[in-house]
Amino acid sequence: MQHFQYRSRILMTKNLSSVVFIDLDDTILEGPFESFVFPTIFNELSEKSKVSVSDIRRIVATENFSRQGNPNIAPLLAMDWDDIVQTIAAKLDIQIDQGIVLKIVKRCMRPPFIKLFVNAQAVLNELIKQGHYLVAVTKGLSKYQAPLIKALGIQSIFTEILTPDTYGFLKNDIRFYGNWPSKTDSQIIVGDHFMDDVVYPK
Repeated sequence: MQHFQYRSRILMTKNLSSVVFIDLDDTILEGPFESFVFPTIFNELSEKSKVSVSDIRRIVATENFSRQGNPNIAPLLAMDWDDIVQTIAAKLDIQIDQGIVLKIVKRCMRPPFIKLFVNAQAVLNELIKQGHYLVAVTKGLSKYQAPLIKALGIQSIFTEILTPDTYGFLKNDIRFYGNWPSKTDSQIIVGDHFMDDVVYPK
């Protein structure tokens, strides 16, 4: 299990002023999944199974959402796209390379497949200057997000980067956020997903 470690993983016992949780994909950056990784995978599954790409997308999404809603499935498996793809391939009675999602992710860690949104880094640096702790929060597993964060050169901006494999929970569980809620006076979350970034965080 890989944990992100940058400025500090240890919080002081005294309360901190403020932590801003920052979602990554579609909030401060554009990742490779929607533009390249998923289309590539879906096309291969479609070609080998003779099932339409739209149906493949629906099948994969259903598997992912089903896992996220099943308390008996570990968060790591819920968001492990390689495991999901292998599960779908088995159901369709076809073969697909092991670890193909991660291989594709690592191939496209460059423009035009990834980019920071305009002024994103400047805004984050300004928040730090104002005394906020910045913590990245993402449902993507570290094996997919680590290459992205490294390629964009933004790892030093965050005090910590939380993924489902940091503490073993999804963003819809307060335990996903570790000790930050109890060790800070205020918590703010910035994201693009209504359920994950608005409804579930308390």
